[in-house]
Amino acid sequence: MEQGDRLEGVKKILIFMGSLLILSGAGLLLYFCYTVYLVFENPEAVPVVEYLMRLIHAEGPALKGSTRVLAEHGVQEVSFEFYLSEEIRTVISIGFAALVFLVLSSIANSVIRGGSSLINGVLHKSNTSN
Repeated sequence: MEQGDRLEGVKKILIFMGSLLILSGAGLLLYFCYTVYLVFENPEAVPVVEYLMRLIHAEGPALKGSTRVLAEHGVQEVSFEFYLSEEIRTVISIGFAALVFLVLSSIANSVIRGGSSLINGVLHKSNTSN
């Protein structure tokens, strides 16, 4: 087996891997698009949305705790509760969901770019080596 034959085999494998990365990234993007469609069409079918809705409609404080404060008569423990309205919880949840969607779509975009770069590198290298 010649070195040129081995090199052609490696190039085919790299092109296949690049194509697989592109298809994987495209599949992820399509899945994210389908999930967004479900969020608007049938939110109960998406478990994350159901969880966020339970958090939005939850009663009670959003943050609860206690701290120690130096007072005139020594150290005194003071407790606090922080309440958020349902509207504020909704805005925070939408912002968090948008951030997660952007991160996941960036990951899929990077996978597609990686596959494309792999294919371009193999094809460009084979054109310049002749």
